[in-house]
Amino acid sequence: MEQIITLKSGALEYPWIIRAYLLSKAAAQGVELTPFTALRGNPHDYWFLDGDFIDRGEID
Repeated sequence: MEQIITLKSGALEYPWIIRAYLLSKAAAQGVELTPFTALRGNPHDYWFLDGDFIDRGEID
């Protein structure tokens, strides 16, 4: 988990999966998060990311 959060996991999609999870949990609880500085925008807009993999939300 630490490697993913520090963007050293080796899988570009893993941090985006964690980001989506945190955003979902925060929204469900009505919590406003500080904006992310490294992961901005929609991951589907980045050609080098596997959007389907991110959408599945599973980390190996």
